[in-house]
Amino acid sequence: MIDKLNSLKLSTKQWVVLGITVPTSMFLLYLLLKKQDEEENYRPSKDLARGPQLTIEMTVPFDKVGAVIGQQGVTIKKIQEETSCRIKFQNEVGLEDKEDRHLVVRGKPESALIAEQLIRKIITEQSAIQTFEMMIPQWAIGKIIGRNGENIRSLCRASKARINIERDDNRGDYTALRQCVIKGTVDQIQYAKGLIEEEIALEEAYRHKLENASANRKQRGSKMSKVAGTSDEDERFSEYPEAATNELTKDQSSPKNQTMQVPAQQEFFSVYMSAVEHVGHFWVQVLGERAGSLDLLVQSMTEYYSQPGNLQACKPDTLCTGDIIASPFQDDESWYRARIIGFLEDGEVDLYYVDFGDSDKMPRDSLCSLRSDFLSLPHQAVECCLAGVQPVESEWSDVAVDLFEDLTYCAKWKPLMAKIVTYHQVEGGTTTCVDLVDTNGTQDVNIANVLVERGYAKFTHQKNSTRNTTRERSYPPPPQSDNGPVHLPVETLTVPLEMGELMLDDDIEEFVDEGTRTG
Repeated sequence: MIDKLNSLKLSTKQWVVLGITVPTSMFLLYLLLKKQDEEENYRPSKDLARGPQLTIEMTVPFDKVGAVIGQQGVTIKKIQEETSCRIKFQNEVGLEDKEDRHLVVRGKPESALIAEQLIRKIITEQSAIQTFEMMIPQWAIGKIIGRNGENIRSLCRASKARINIERDDNRGDYTALRQCVIKGTVDQIQYAKGLIEEEIALEEAYRHKLENASANRKQRGSKMSKVAGTSDEDERFSEYPEAATNELTKDQSSPKNQTMQVPAQQEFFSVYMSAVEHVGHFWVQVLGERAGSLDLLVQSMTEYYSQPGNLQACKPDTLCTGDIIASPFQDDESWYRARIIGFLEDGEVDLYYVDFGDSDKMPRDSLCSLRSDFLSLPHQAVECCLAGVQPVESEWSDVAVDLFEDLTYCAKWKPLMAKIVTYHQVEGGTTTCVDLVDTNGTQDVNIANVLVERGYAKFTHQKNSTRNTTRERSYPPPPQSDNGPVHLPVETLTVPLEMGELMLDDDIEEFVDEGTRTG
């Protein structure tokens, strides 16, 4: 070919003309083939009648292109399916310069016009993004955010709006209001606002139910038949094989991992005295924002097991030591969670009530399998001893124990302030040594000091060295209601994260705030 061209005797002018026309012809041929390829690739829907086609060209602002395309092309594919039109962005140049894009819609005339209207509606709505601010009560923040921010992300996905809750260092004030900013279209904002208001209403109803349950809490008698695990060996397992285990009642976790944890040392926190064996061995329930969950649990269990059908269906086939079961309490119509300590020769079962710390004996046929969702709340009874004091004699006298029960309102559900002093290693675990102060009267009363002043106790060396600093340390009086404290700072009710419980608001908001900034 080249030899033939060289053999031609062409003038310089002819060579120039040939050099221009050949590339131009090739470019025109490329455009023709490209158009033909586009025509061949276009496959109209079966629903699209054969006939004249309408092509509409539109200009889409660069910042609205993403909304028209949608996540992973969902929006533009949906419009194509609904209208049976072919929709395609023509030019790929100018993306780095953020230039407007040209969009081509081709299809049946009436379908193409519908597709154009849908696209223009998306562009118009994106141009109408608004910001809406609303105030949310502090006590509802945790409900709206959810565990690890899961709930607020779900609200954003459902409403397609962006929801951001401002940070606030004053999280201890549950009457405070927090600002919530919602960004989106008018419809998106209204939908998100409705979802948030629904969450607030659910949390308010839940709290009202908790308050009712707490107000109806009954006084329990202090029955300390035996310390957990001290039943005589010859009284246990006389007829039940050890291998037999009822899956519905078996507690698969160790007691240590299932028990509510107390706050850190050097912090005062509010407690109920739930059961007393003696001054050096008693159980408290730590109070906090969710302290009413136990009352709600007892109420739900009582309602469930009071129904004859449920009562019969939940009768366990087998029982063994260590099982967590549902049981009534002597002279009490309510149902509670209890751990089986052992089996007695008279057919009764020795029980330890994990949420209160007291013990009792109940007939075997009065026990029921525990429904799985009744196990979710950590055991509420925390084993403690009074710090810095010891009995005058070798052991605590009955009079001293009675006085201690009166001073601490045992099982009468009046709050005390407690502070951890140290921990003692005992057989089977660790006992928390606490100072107890009664703040219900006009003057604060240190329980240990009263026992010493009345001659029922004496200070240990540790108490002598710390009692002055303990009395001088300031601590907040618990907020009062008809049934004692209502709300304390969330930090006073801490469950280790490895237990799978809810994170504190601080941790959740750190996560959510970071997510809203980057997402």
